[in-house]
Amino acid sequence: MNLYRALLPDQERTLGKDHPNTLATRNGVAALVGETGDGSAALNLFKALLPDLERAFGKDHPHALATRNNIASWTGEVGDVGEALDLFKALLPDLERVLGKDHPDALATRNNIAALTAETGEALNLLKALLPDQERVLGADHIDTLNTACGIGIMTILGNDRPEGCRRLREALNRALRRYGPNHPLTGRIAGVINKYDCN
Repeated sequence: MNLYRALLPDQERTLGKDHPNTLATRNGVAALVGETGDGSAALNLFKALLPDLERAFGKDHPHALATRNNIASWTGEVGDVGEALDLFKALLPDLERVLGKDHPDALATRNNIAALTAETGEALNLLKALLPDQERVLGADHIDTLNTACGIGIMTILGNDRPEGCRRLREALNRALRRYGPNHPLTGRIAGVINKYDCN
């Protein structure tokens, strides 16, 4: 991160503040600040970066859309779940329009919206609508697909249909074991959920 920060003023001086490399370095600094655990600072850096990206590349540029995703993500991380949900909901139609409904970023945003509505009955319906699209685009054994399948299992149990929820969790575990093996973090996470809800 220190190297990025040392590089940035030289890029701004020689290339200009709107040069793609300068903007990429600012993005790198913001991401690294977030990785060090300072979510609020990362959020502020991404917020400051967004208008410059939109001015330099346009609001529909993938870098601008990715930065909006980062802003929504860090907004949720710092505790403003309602605002994060609104930001993801506003981002989704732009992702679908620019990148297509089947783009991994659009599918991931749908997953984020469902995750942020986990306290409501709407979450289960959102996940059930997302799963077949992930299976079609990413494959039934993709990590994102299996995470969604696991989420459906959990939400189904919490919705008082324990047998169906456990069945879905065991199915997700079998897919994870077949594709990734017993030592993969995803496999361990699903197995942990199965143990938590006594679905063995």
